[in-house]
Amino acid sequence: PKKADLPAGSPKTGVYYLKPDGQLLKVTEDVPEPNGIMLSPDEKTLYVTNLPGEAVVALDVKPDGTLGRARDFAKIPWVGAASRADGIAVDSTGRVFVGAIGGVHVFSPAGNALGRIKMLDKANNLAFGGPNKSALYVISRAAAYRIPTLTQGYKGRAK
Repeated sequence: PKKADLPAGSPKTGVYYLKPDGQLLKVTEDVPEPNGIMLSPDEKTLYVTNLPGEAVVALDVKPDGTLGRARDFAKIPWVGAASRADGIAVDSTGRVFVGAIGGVHVFSPAGNALGRIKMLDKANNLAFGGPNKSALYVISRAAAYRIPTLTQGYKGRAK
């Protein structure tokens, strides 16, 4: 949001929700520098990357739409530099894909590291797309990639 649109007294950073009626609400300040954001397939967990941090955080989405406190969900493995966690995507089974230094880090729905799609530069933004949402599109500092996968992105939302 534009600074003028922020609720009075708001710090610069936070996670916001823009309601269908146009009302802007800050839903958490628990993440110092939020960047990537994505809901789990069941929409009960909100994942947020913390740009300077090494952890992806998770917040429970309550039945009324409010959020619980942030908790560490997954730690980005050290690959020679701080992670600079950025974009995030989920597949249809709930695995979480996080763009960061060294490529795309993949985590189970429980937050366990499953592996990494190695890249020479930082993976900034990512999304599943293509036929059956079975390609992972990744934007890095220098290039755009289309990576065929054996999984499918969650089909219930646009991203």
